[in-house]
Amino acid sequence: MVEPLSSPHLDAVVQLHLRSLTGLLRSLGFGATRAYYRGSIRSDRAVAFVDLHQGRVGGFVVGSMNPGELRREILIHNLAETMIGTLVGFARNPPSAVRFLRSVLARGDKGYDTQAAELTYLAVDEEFRGAGIGKRLVEAFGQSIRKKGAAAYELSVDADNLRAIGFYKNLGFLDIGEYREFGSIHKRYRKELGSRDRDVIPRRNK
Repeated sequence: MVEPLSSPHLDAVVQLHLRSLTGLLRSLGFGATRAYYRGSIRSDRAVAFVDLHQGRVGGFVVGSMNPGELRREILIHNLAETMIGTLVGFARNPPSAVRFLRSVLARGDKGYDTQAAELTYLAVDEEFRGAGIGKRLVEAFGQSIRKKGAAAYELSVDADNLRAIGFYKNLGFLDIGEYREFGSIHKRYRKELGSRDRDVIPRRNK
């Protein structure tokens, strides 16, 4: 069952991110990752859902109409936790500080449209893969982002993650290029949103 990401899901989503995804946030560790998702829950700019499977968080998706604005709101809503988590992450993993600085300095030269609506993170628990969770989450995200006015959205995948690349291609995503970030090559994909993405989306819990 797909529903909006909310506080009761927070720690399960953080643990799933750390188990399943690569990138800077994972290298910074639990504190910074938890700060990111807590900030996403508090921000109206986040488009975020979980899929509850057998009473557990089987997967999640997070993105935004404007990912840059979402990052700023996460800082505004959760500044102290974000700063502490990031500094602890740098102390425990010094190379992550170098990757972070390189990313900040290259932010204006990503090789893709940084203002585009974006699906930033998608993860499915390995135990539940093959149950259609990833597809349901992508569909919920697409329906929500379209309702907010997007005609398309983009996402990035590690170039060597052939399983994820095949998954997105099967869902109709188009390869629009590649770029280097945090020492790795990433492929960029775009999904055009059609009329079939107008289905009813889950309501946010109060």
